[in-house]
Amino acid sequence: MAPDLKHPATGDLIVLAEGEQLWRIGWSGPPVLVVTRTGPDGGGALYRLADPRCKTWNKVGDMRLVPWPDATS
Repeated sequence: MAPDLKHPATGDLIVLAEGEQLWRIGWSGPPVLVVTRTGPDGGGALYRLADPRCKTWNKVGDMRLVPWPDATS
């Protein structure tokens, strides 16, 4: 069983559904965590903010994502 993941900024518990993964946006600013999943009909990846209140899924496109937690977290 995976350990509980808590958002570093809010302390909210992050619960991943089957097929979802946690990432951070690959940029030099503070960590912005997102949850990804495969799009409908095997399409490209979709993401939403790793906030339990966020329900909007968007296309990942060319956005660079880095696995979380990583060695610097």
